[in-house]
Amino acid sequence: MAIIDTATNTVTGRINTGPADDLVLTPDGTKLHVSIGRGGDLVVDVATGQTIAALPRSGGVFSPDGSRLYTTYRSNVSIIDAAANQVVGEVPAISPSAVAITPDGRRVYVTNTLDLPGGLCNAPDFEGLQILDTQSGRMRKSLKLGGRSCVVSVVISPDGRRAYVAEEAYVNSLPIVHVIDVATEEQIGNFDLSPGESYGLAISADGKTLFAVGNSRFQIVDLASGRMDGFTIADDSVRIALRPMPPALAEVSLVNGATFEAKVARGSLASVVGTGLARGWQSAAGTPLPTSLLDTRVFINGTPAPIVFTSDGQVNVQVPWEAGAGPASLRVTRGPLSSEIRTITIDDVAPGIFVMDANGTGAITRADTFQLITPQNPARAGDLLTLFMTGLGGVKGAVTSGQAPPSPAETMEAPRVTIGGAVAEVVFSGLSTQYPGLYQVNVRVPPGVSAGAAVAVAVTIAGRTSNIVTTAVR
Repeated sequence: MAIIDTATNTVTGRINTGPADDLVLTPDGTKLHVSIGRGGDLVVDVATGQTIAALPRSGGVFSPDGSRLYTTYRSNVSIIDAAANQVVGEVPAISPSAVAITPDGRRVYVTNTLDLPGGLCNAPDFEGLQILDTQSGRMRKSLKLGGRSCVVSVVISPDGRRAYVAEEAYVNSLPIVHVIDVATEEQIGNFDLSPGESYGLAISADGKTLFAVGNSRFQIVDLASGRMDGFTIADDSVRIALRPMPPALAEVSLVNGATFEAKVARGSLASVVGTGLARGWQSAAGTPLPTSLLDTRVFINGTPAPIVFTSDGQVNVQVPWEAGAGPASLRVTRGPLSSEIRTITIDDVAPGIFVMDANGTGAITRADTFQLITPQNPARAGDLLTLFMTGLGGVKGAVTSGQAPPSPAETMEAPRVTIGGAVAEVVFSGLSTQYPGLYQVNVRVPPGVSAGAAVAVAVTIAGRTSNIVTTAVR
């Protein structure tokens, strides 16, 4: 097995595993499953290169949380309990050869390969790709991919939008990569690779580069431009496993959860931005919010931040109440891998009104029914409304990071709210009991506000003004 530095396109090492059909890294990147065909998997410690275990199944893909391994076995997709190394389910497939899983863990893409006489791949009614629903444990859809049977490898982009499915070369043809829209589960295109058979695919953590390998040829595809490059390797390699890179924080790495500006406050909802931040999509199951989700942790001034949601490029958190105002450190870990430490600024207040759409419609409801204010359900003078916000700062009484208060906790200072430029009466301002870090401001629509479907609303507290959102007033 060859180890390749993808930055320099050079072979940097080798691990002697014998003939291998597939390579699968555990989600934390510490162990490599090396498929030896019907002999199952050898489990290799990546740091030492030593074989530390063996499994009765070969190849496959891990669920984002690492609890399940989906692998092909004869005419089935086997589901393996990764902790116990035991088969816990079998799903019938056609002739499975490779699998890939979506970042949310809900779908497994299964390629099927049918060997035809004379090296041909034409099979008009052959379903080269099947899609498995992991919740029901059943195949939900099949695709024919042009009626070809040499479908051998599949990868899914880190953002979960595209699947890339490889078809090996056959008589008088080039290897082909089919492009699948994951949302619609339909093929939306394809492209040829350079001459030579191609079996294995991998995709970079940022989703911009596709790697293909087969018959001693390593190919690199820029997915934006379609430009291809490559080089020859000594081995007759057929599979690729990219060692995970550590989380990388963006230049502006922590932003307000409502405004996406680099202004955050203690106790507020915020988003960490970067690449490789988490192994997949996962939302917290409830409250108290966890400080670890899919093995991702966020540290602000060394304090673990409660996590709302994870994905490759964004992790939503609550800034811990324990973090003081001023310069602070930010670090993200994904399993044993750690990002660099970034310096951020935490403010006492950083008001942000949540929006419902790209047009800036505010998350504003009727205070009594919580019905959203819309042009079809406009507010009127005298109506009591609730603005949903974050970043309004300290409150009266004790609060706990990751938890909503048992009763509404009033802000230390009353904000000033304007609707259509007119000052509105603030009836209540404080933390909501609905969710950690979520504030609500109850205001009465002042008389004389000009009617409209997009009337401006803004909130000012402690000299800081929020983003301007709109609401409908009749």
